[in-house]
Amino acid sequence: MGILYQYTDDEIEFHHTLDEHPDPADYTMHTHERLELYLFLSGKGIFHVEGNTYELKSGDLLLFGQGESHYIELDPAYPYERVVLHFNKTLVPAEFRETLLCSFFDREAGYNNLYRRADFADSATTLYLQKMMKPHDMPRMQIVSLLLPLLGELREVFLHRADHPLPVEETAVMRALRYINAHLYEPLRLEDISRQAYISKPQLCRAFKAETGSTVGGYITAKRLIRAKELLDAGEAASVTAAVCGFGEYTTFYRAFSRRYGYAPTKSDVTTPKGT
Repeated sequence: MGILYQYTDDEIEFHHTLDEHPDPADYTMHTHERLELYLFLSGKGIFHVEGNTYELKSGDLLLFGQGESHYIELDPAYPYERVVLHFNKTLVPAEFRETLLCSFFDREAGYNNLYRRADFADSATTLYLQKMMKPHDMPRMQIVSLLLPLLGELREVFLHRADHPLPVEETAVMRALRYINAHLYEPLRLEDISRQAYISKPQLCRAFKAETGSTVGGYITAKRLIRAKELLDAGEAASVTAAVCGFGEYTTFYRAFSRRYGYAPTKSDVTTPKGT
């Protein structure tokens, strides 16, 4: 992997990367705590987002909300180049947050992720992300100053789509995902999920893995952990967080959280389990 440009701070992760010989095994299903903007520059691949698929063209812009699972299915014969920006929602001034971030929050997961150049009245809109890479003595200021108008352009396209929704063929996995996300912090049984998807449990497990890159259980845990981290960061006790986020046993939550984030979710009211 060749990183051509990179900038990081407490609220931003930004990089321009080129893989001359991409290994598809390196790109597995994942989720993020931050919001993500992704510009596809070259390569050949399909993005899978919450069971939906997007065939990519050079210049395509995709966005992913907090906890929105996604991965790219790549053809390793083609060099893969992209620009990616992860950012905290707090980067947007509070008075504009609800307005400028509606394309991330005011939609169902897996829908309206893809924006093509032709969607924008100004063909230079997707160049905002590329302009962020220009040498500058204040890179953070440059990124933020370009991000806000880009979010404004995305908002205009998104609102137009809300008035004229694009047809999407619903799959069994999409039905399963909709049910999971609606009941994420409640007890979830594979029997109930498969019933809502109108397929058998074995069929659901196979299709879910194929369309999301994850097992059903892995997907549920990843989503719950993102919410758990938000609560812990806000000062909530770990035992309360585990219960609120749907973990029936604290030890299950403790191990899952530690494995994902590399540190324990321990708070003052919880004793660290032995043997972990």
